[in-house]
Formats: sequence, C-alpha cells, structure tokens
Amino acid sequence: MRASRKPEGLYPPGEQPDAKLVGMLKKGTPSRIQRGMAMDGGGGGMMGGGGGGIERLTIDGRTFDAARTDQRARLGAVEEWTVENPTAMDHPFHLHVWPFVVLDGGGAPVIPGGRKDTVNVPAGSAVRFRVAYTDFGGRTVYHCHILDHEDQGMMGVIDVR
Repeated sequence: MRASRKPEGLYPPGEQPDAKLVGMLKKGTPSRIQRGMAMDGGGGGMMGGGGGGIERLTIDGRTFDAARTDQRARLGAVEEWTVENPTAMDHPFHLHVWPFVVLDGGGAPVIPGGRKDTVNVPAGSAVRFRVAYTDFGGRTVYHCHILDHEDQGMMGVIDVR
C-alpha cells in the first residue's frame, strides 16, 4: 500500500459525500507523503484447506506485531492511500476509526456511497481512497477483512497523533 496526499480531485465523478466529510477532506492543502505497503501472501487455499493451507500472509512483507507501529499520521491530516494487491485473490481492506471515500479501484467504476470503512481490493490491482484523521487520535489497526487472513498476520498498526 502506498499513501500519497493530493489536494486536487477530492471525490470521484458523481460522488456527493455528506457535509461533514466535505469539510474534513477540504481542510488545508496537505503535503505529499509516501507509504510503501502491499497486501501479499501465498495462496494454498482458505481456512486451512486447499492442501497445505495459506502461506505467510503479510502487509508490507511483515506479519502483525501489536508492539510495532507500521504507520504514523498527523491528527487533522488528510491523506490519499493506494492499497495494492499483487495476489491472485481479492482482499477486503478495512481501516478502523477513520472512514474514507473511495476514489477509484481495480479498474471498476466507483459506486457513490459516501464514507466507507472497508473496500474490496481485487486480485492483481489497487484501490485508491482519501481519509481524514479527525476527531480521534491514537493507535489502531488496518487489515484484510477475511478473518483467517487477519488471524494469520495480514494486519498493521497505525498511530495518529
């Protein structure tokens, strides 16, 4: 996953988010940042099946460690993230605490719908979304929303201060 903040193009065509989100996402002109991450792992089948189970599941090549902070962000910042999925299966990406607006993803049209906390990242593609870190600071997680994948380490920690 890479996150880069851009002030232009806040919403996909036809998207009409609520007034609170418009205010959050138009705040300031954020500087550019880069976050390097990728949802990755082998593919021997799900839920322990498929002859040998799933290989190591990671984000950014690392399995989950609650003691480690994988990403840091500034409270009040607005960021644009690109979540990449080079694997052969879809992975629903979930971010706790801060809702986001999907800008584009996987070559599929974006369906307007306002704020989300989970977005499917199709196999072999990427999804781009914008998130505003408002109201709450602290440590929380982002992860693949397939329970077996989360349990096997496809999760990271973000700290917003």
